[in-house]
Amino acid sequence: MSIHHIVLKYRLHILFSVLGFTLLFLNHSNNNNNNVAISSSDKLLPTQTALRNVKEPIDTETDRAIFWHIPKSGGTTLKWYYGCLGLVIANEVSVSNGHDTDESLQVWEHANGFKYVNADTTGLNGIDRAKSLGLGESGLADVMFTMFPHQISELLFPSGSKYKGRFFTMIRHPIERSASMFYYRRVAKHENENVYLPHLKNIDLATYLKRGGGDRNFMVSLLVNKLGGQVLTVEDLNTAKDMLRTKFLVGLTSKFEESVERFDHYFGYDRNGISTECKESLYPGKNRYGIPTDPIEEGSEEWDLLMDLNDLDIQLYEYAVELFDQQRRLSRLK
Repeated sequence: MSIHHIVLKYRLHILFSVLGFTLLFLNHSNNNNNNVAISSSDKLLPTQTALRNVKEPIDTETDRAIFWHIPKSGGTTLKWYYGCLGLVIANEVSVSNGHDTDESLQVWEHANGFKYVNADTTGLNGIDRAKSLGLGESGLADVMFTMFPHQISELLFPSGSKYKGRFFTMIRHPIERSASMFYYRRVAKHENENVYLPHLKNIDLATYLKRGGGDRNFMVSLLVNKLGGQVLTVEDLNTAKDMLRTKFLVGLTSKFEESVERFDHYFGYDRNGISTECKESLYPGKNRYGIPTDPIEEGSEEWDLLMDLNDLDIQLYEYAVELFDQQRRLSRLK
């Protein structure tokens, strides 16, 4: 099947693929706390037992690649790209076509031509099922996608396991990401009622934010597992920075092509030599939902409101930019 044929089939399949955002945002609530409304534990990410250090040599037998999917930061594009490369994916599509009731792990091929393992790692219930099926030790998934780094690490790679997670991610400026999310929720008719909020068409971004809309310090909250409105501190920010520095290969949406090249080089993903063809149809530029792409003007009311909402996330982003430059020296470690 040609790459162009795959592209056409994938576009027909896009409504199924984007359903992953439903799982990613089911727990977002428009309350005054502006956090993901799920329960959490007091423990931080089990870095010492569950994850490889980004500078450690890759062990292809025991390391498991996990993409931390921060919504509206290029993750859906990467799902397509890795599918195009022929990699086996674990995401929301993995359990479509009745595969959510499978009693054992298997790799199957979708009508879009992509290969999936029948375990969904994007949400909390799916991670729990993936654990019961033994996904972590199976090695069947070339890439797992998740929004919950703490939960997937703790459940799939418990203390004492020889199998370890190896994280990578794509990070977008928090102000851009938050604004994009607002406009996306206005038009995302394919999503459920927790995500698609057509009434937002009747208000502007500033009004939405002043009414308590948006997610406060989304990235830091997830990295330190302080969810459901828990107060974040400078210590939490430092913990999140340490996590990025030691456990994540960092990509930036502002340097999307370079980031993808870096991921491919680090993990050795271009095994079948078709990455160039896949990339020709990969990179952003198609605005399917008509989301405004003009940047928020610095110093504007919207800018100031988003700065307040994302104060710790902005500091984390600035640190990620530094890490991106530092990690440029990393090559695939053997």
